[in-house]
Amino acid sequence: MERKLNQYLRTYPIFAGITGDLLFYIAVDTLFLTVVKNLSAAQIVSLASVSSFACIILQAPILKLIQKLGNTRSTQLGAVILLIGALSITFGTNYYWIAFGRVCRQFSVLFRSTLSVSLKNNLDLLHREQDYVKFRTAGNMAYSIITMLIAFVASKMFVWNHMAPMYGCIICAGIGVLLSFLMTDYSDFDKTTPQKVEKKKTRFNPLILLSLFSFALFLPLVETGQSNGILFLQQKLLEDLDVDRTALLIGVVIASSRIVRVFSNLIFVPLYRRLQYKVGTLLSLLLILSFVLFVIGSFLSSYYLKTIIMGLGYLVILFIRDPFRIYTQDVILNHTEKEAHQSLLATLEFSLMFGSAAMGLCFSLILMKFPMLAVMGTMCILAVVECILCIRLYQTLNSKEVKTIA
Repeated sequence: MERKLNQYLRTYPIFAGITGDLLFYIAVDTLFLTVVKNLSAAQIVSLASVSSFACIILQAPILKLIQKLGNTRSTQLGAVILLIGALSITFGTNYYWIAFGRVCRQFSVLFRSTLSVSLKNNLDLLHREQDYVKFRTAGNMAYSIITMLIAFVASKMFVWNHMAPMYGCIICAGIGVLLSFLMTDYSDFDKTTPQKVEKKKTRFNPLILLSLFSFALFLPLVETGQSNGILFLQQKLLEDLDVDRTALLIGVVIASSRIVRVFSNLIFVPLYRRLQYKVGTLLSLLLILSFVLFVIGSFLSSYYLKTIIMGLGYLVILFIRDPFRIYTQDVILNHTEKEAHQSLLATLEFSLMFGSAAMGLCFSLILMKFPMLAVMGTMCILAVVECILCIRLYQTLNSKEVKTIA
């Protein structure tokens, strides 16, 4: 058993990295959908909303299926669904097939959320509970390195052959399916039976609610800030520069962000050990800083300083993205019953999708009448609200720890 558990831990970072998303596709997605699939800008934008709302509508049956299948089978199914999504997007002949592929991509995230639960359970069997953050960060590190390397070759592959990046995507997804059969939860909590669920019915206490609300606000702000931030920088640079120089500077910022994301995962483990649950407040303060930098940078007259300041805001967003997800999952897994872990981590992902869909809709309405600066200002205000939630969550965690010790 110990040999199997150690094999799981060795394979985990590789599997988590290679199934983190549709690799290669995410590097050329808009280009591929525009040039190869002939989708309009409106159709491309609508794909994100369609996939998110599909997951929200099917939340209840998906949760029941995850509980019925268990952590091991759900992880394997998630890997298979990711491969189906890659095949559908690659060979789909119309908008509906592409939308189906994007829905599969989102479904895969929900089913693969059980991977974090199986990691926690297997570490408990080895009495290495404290290493959860270490291995989750190792998985994020693998994903960051892989996507950084892909970022440098995907465009050249697309120029050589428009379908080449998608073939790479299918190969990576296929490898993920093979590796998923090594991702076994060896604990007694692999599958949560209806009797266990009824006996340990999850109660949404203040700690869980604060974690859900905080997660549902922080990650959508990061994702939206990442896409809108680079668009905002692009708009400001085009006021002073031509398209070629703007593209060059944008490319430098994006390439730098990939390196920063790797660095973020590299230092997060020692940072988390030092700060513990205070890290949530720190990350929320950095979130505020990122949007403040975007706003301040947009008023600067020098395109050089504008690129540096707004670019720093973008780098901060990439720096905090992975750590906050790990932090929230660690809070949930350490302060709830094992029987509730499957549904709670899946609910975290549902809250993220709901927050992203709602935020995307609201910001689209704002942009119909106001410039991008209004969106960034709104994000800054929401980031302050997020900081308040993180402070309150930290206070709740402290009081809970005191009660536990008492």
